[in-house]
Amino acid sequence: MLIADDDPDVFNDKDALSADPRTPGRLYAVWDRLTGLTQPDQPIGTGPTWLARATGGVWEPARPIYDPGIDAQTLGNVVAVLPDGTLVDGFLRIQQASTKTPMFDMAVIRSADGGDTWSAAVSIAPVGAVGVVARDGIPMRTGAGLPQIAADPTTGTLYIAWESAIAEGGVQIEGIVVARSRDAGVTWDPPVRADGAGGAFAFTPQIAVASDGTVGTTYYDFRDPAGATAWLATSQDAGATWSDERLSDVFALDPARVNNYYFLGDYEGLVARAARFVPLFALAFTTADPTDIVVRP
Repeated sequence: MLIADDDPDVFNDKDALSADPRTPGRLYAVWDRLTGLTQPDQPIGTGPTWLARATGGVWEPARPIYDPGIDAQTLGNVVAVLPDGTLVDGFLRIQQASTKTPMFDMAVIRSADGGDTWSAAVSIAPVGAVGVVARDGIPMRTGAGLPQIAADPTTGTLYIAWESAIAEGGVQIEGIVVARSRDAGVTWDPPVRADGAGGAFAFTPQIAVASDGTVGTTYYDFRDPAGATAWLATSQDAGATWSDERLSDVFALDPARVNNYYFLGDYEGLVARAARFVPLFALAFTTADPTDIVVRP
């Protein structure tokens, strides 16, 4: 057990586990620990990032490593380990959380000493959201707001991907963007759109970097009128330009309907082994088995 809270005012959410490729047996677990849940409309809640670290299979006591302040929280924390051992935790930061007009930005904190101490937060870019709606008008629950972060295993270049509102043809849609840092997360280039969906919605990204520096991002989109398709977008020029290939045939979303929305899931996976990407994702085929989890290297 890393943490246990039985107070109805407290909730531990969105945990992620990262293994340190440089130090066998070293693990980092991060999550957000929310308070003020019984009074969500009052500006009293908190949502700091918590960390638990294991070395050789022994877990240290969990502790907060970043506090965004009152009426604010983090969401979707996940740690990347750079080749020099620097840790970078990426997350969505929500401010004015109790109001009808909360503010969202993507941010990181950094540790140069294996997680003992952490920097102040570095803001990458503001995050907008309009929500994903299928072509039949039914909304989707997606991985919106959950960033994914990966480091080039050779150069240490960092990439962070997320789902965000994008202006396309005079309207706002959800698309996939990727931002890059060449200095261990201290500064970031403006985010670049990575999906090839054009004017269609794209959602739920994952990201990884192969040993040759190729960056891969998986996602779904609605460019085919018949339903959803899973894709892998890759970049050979450090995230400047992207091309994509199908991971699945188009599939209808009816089996994945939950009450008044569709839901394929908001956690998936993507890893790079040598020059090959290995994605883990969900598809919907029959109402008897609403979603299937598949791997397609």
